[in-house]
Amino acid sequence: MSWRFTVPNMANAVLYLVGVAIAIAIALVFLFWVRRMELYHREPWSMVIYALVIGAIVAGAGAVILVLLGLPLDDFGDFQPFSATLQGVLIAILVAPIVEETVKAGSLIALRGRLVEPENALVYGAAIGLGFAMMENILYFYGEVYSSGANGLAASVLIRTFTSTVMHMSTAAIAGFGVGMLLTKNKTGKTPWFSYVIAAIILHALFNLFASASVMVSDQLTKDVVNLFSGAIIGGAVAWYALIFMRNKIKQLDLENEIKKEIGVG
Repeated sequence: MSWRFTVPNMANAVLYLVGVAIAIAIALVFLFWVRRMELYHREPWSMVIYALVIGAIVAGAGAVILVLLGLPLDDFGDFQPFSATLQGVLIAILVAPIVEETVKAGSLIALRGRLVEPENALVYGAAIGLGFAMMENILYFYGEVYSSGANGLAASVLIRTFTSTVMHMSTAAIAGFGVGMLLTKNKTGKTPWFSYVIAAIILHALFNLFASASVMVSDQLTKDVVNLFSGAIIGGAVAWYALIFMRNKIKQLDLENEIKKEIGVG
């Protein structure tokens, strides 16, 4: 896959616009689901959309910086399309998780005033992660349209919806929860705030490791099989583990906070 931007023909331009619409729709569907995880005092739509936009801006700025530095975007990503090189794999496993999770979680500073309940950092962190994933999907869908057409776009939409998008949403929520604890001086349990950030970075790194496993093989058919099982299935399992943790934590904290309000504690 090449990231050279060429003059598109009309058919590809329309197909890419479809890809952009799909990327936005994916983010909004997941955002609707995350917002509904809170049973009490759900966050206003205006604010979760604001968080989504922040995540998209962060991702867009990161892409621009990479282009200015001359780094290939497909070497800084996660699962499909992924043109793996040793340098790209090392960046994806060792650099990208630290940079991306730190930046996404740090973006919660813009929403500090909304972190009045412990679970809010999870919700807004997830929204920022979804904005990041949405912008990343838009970039990857561009590459698929101009390299593989409709079939490539369809495959990328299917895979990235249930792997990369879930991963970015969930790890950003987990890291964001830790940063939220720091920003609000909230002591939730005995786990220190930075443990959540480290956990998010590790989960992200594991996801990228499995997603880039095909660099070890040269045969295209074998690469496809390794991508399917290592990237989509095992990497997807890592992403969904993070999502389940996020979901359970939101529901737990939401219920605990409501009980405290009812009995007049806190």
